Amino acid sequence: EDVLPPHRRHPPEEGRPPQTEKEIANDVVFGVVAVELLSKFDRLDEEVGRAFERAVYETVMQRLRHYADPDAPEARKVLTNTWRLQDNVLERQFSLSSWYCDRAAKHLDMFDWGERRKEAAQLAIRRTITQHGVPYTDDPVSSNLIAWQAHEIWVGDSDKPAEQVRTRPFGYAMSKPEPDEWLLPVFVEHDRSSHAERMAMLAVGESVKAAGGKLHPDSKVRGVSAIYAAHTPCISCLTCFCQFKQRLPNVRLYFYFDTWENTRRWVDYSGVKESRRGHYLDDDEDLDALKERGAAAKAGSGAGADGGGGEDSAGDAGEA
Repeated sequence: EDVLPPHRRHPPEEGRPPQTEKEIANDVVFGVVAVELLSKFDRLDEEVGRAFERAVYETVMQRLRHYADPDAPEARKVLTNTWRLQDNVLERQFSLSSWYCDRAAKHLDMFDWGERRKEAAQLAIRRTITQHGVPYTDDPVSSNLIAWQAHEIWVGDSDKPAEQVRTRPFGYAMSKPEPDEWLLPVFVEHDRSSHAERMAMLAVGESVKAAGGKLHPDSKVRGVSAIYAAHTPCISCLTCFCQFKQRLPNVRLYFYFDTWENTRRWVDYSGVKESRRGHYLDDDEDLDALKERGAAAKAGSGAGADGGGGEDSAGDAGEA
């Protein structure tokens, strides 16, 4: 066997220096994107999934469970000296990928509100996008993403709910929201405080306060709230879901989402076949009218919903 001469031999590999936080974050983002692509094409095998869980998912879930715990120290503090949540672990990735975001919903007990309700939310979102001319670009963009929200809230000992909302759409906030006492966003690459999901939850908080309730684990506030997003929630919105659960543990929170690819497929005039009356279309005359509306929406500009909150994204992995 040939042996390389001394001048061509590599020196023994020395111990690798510790990674910087930026290098760790880059590795995590590469992992998220890889998992998203593999799951999209049904190529996410057990070995890769377990590696991602050990390296990323389990660590993130520890932090999310902490922020969802009503007995955690933060639950009873009013933070007035910051507008965002500073957490090195959460700030490493913009998303968990659609696959693991779905798992997080189950592990955080924020899933399974009912398939029929989910379908109603999907339809409401798609109607909002098409009827209000919200641009549905190839890739998800924060200002174009919509969230749907419904809730029923009781405050105090009253037998009647303080507020009932069956369906309410929210879009990206046109101006930066004022710092709030709860639901602190996570800053990853850019400010995420205006995302639709967060705006929907802030609206619930305003309703609670308007009815005389407090955003506190010991307050007499109970009920249920559900949020559906047109695209995979980012890590900031996931964290806000957890903070909502922490401050209002007796308000059962559910969240659902689609990938932007699936939402866009349905709102695109080539895929949607639903009329303004809610009936599915078969005849060419109505379909032609719908195509015209779809083309107009595609050429339109500006977010078409109340409130605020969407998320820029690299592909479907979540809003980046």
